Amino acid sequence: MNLNKDAVSRAGGTSEDGAKTVLALAQKLVAGHSDLAASAEPDFPELVQTRYKGVLEALATPLTESSYYVVFSLQYFAAHQAEVERFWNAIATTKADPEYLDKIGPETR
Repeated sequence: MNLNKDAVSRAGGTSEDGAKTVLALAQKLVAGHSDLAASAEPDFPELVQTRYKGVLEALATPLTESSYYVVFSLQYFAAHQAEVERFWNAIATTKADPEYLDKIGPETR
């Protein structure tokens, strides 16, 4: 993800794209193959707080905050209105789900 690479670079680190999972990324840090890592995966902070507690340290606040916008063309909306409505309703349901809110934490709401 270029956003993470840019954020790591601004923080003075270098990036590599070889890690396929957050576990592999954490293992690269522990092995000294990387000094700094960024991931949008929600499992990464949990991994740092459990399996790698006392070995790795995560920033208390997110490295970046970004907004992503989903836009449908009028033609697509006209042809697929029910699907679009289901999509927006699913997002609203997820954003109100207590389990989801617990995972994202109060600072990202």
